[in-house]
Amino acid sequence: MTPFFEADLRGEVFQCLIGPSGPIVIGDGGGVCLGVCAIRNLGDLQWRRHGQIEVADEVGQPTWCIVKYEHERCIELPWATTFDEARELGQLLGIVMWRPMLHPSVRAEAFYVSPAFAALCTWVVENSQVAAQLAKHEASRHYLPDWYERVLATSNIGAVASGTNRQTVHSSMK
Repeated sequence: MTPFFEADLRGEVFQCLIGPSGPIVIGDGGGVCLGVCAIRNLGDLQWRRHGQIEVADEVGQPTWCIVKYEHERCIELPWATTFDEARELGQLLGIVMWRPMLHPSVRAEAFYVSPAFAALCTWVVENSQVAAQLAKHEASRHYLPDWYERVLATSNIGAVASGTNRQTVHSSMK
């Protein structure tokens, strides 16, 4: 897999990569496909049966994390991350802040307006043959089905190419 963007939060680096499964983000201890994740302040989940359904109760101290779907913890953000830092990281990576009933298209659109997407556009320009090969993988289009077409349709690819592919979240704790 090839990295195309990095963001630093409190010394922890979050990398956006592209590979056969499409654009993903990885951090300390995990990773998740972009377009299906959200940033959420979530406690540990304890599951219990309630009749025919399973119900999750939050227990313990909530921490900021990147979740897949609603509650599948994939990447924990550094301890003591503030709401503003989590939001800024999300804006850089193209990951929305979680809320109930979040429509999948909102998650995808967040990526397409992010600095991470701009960096992906630059990477595609610089690696067009590899990008075209990756786009042929059906798995690369599972969560962001039109990522390659969006890159090709980006009218400011030339302007994007001069941008940076590493950003730092500005801490509110000085």
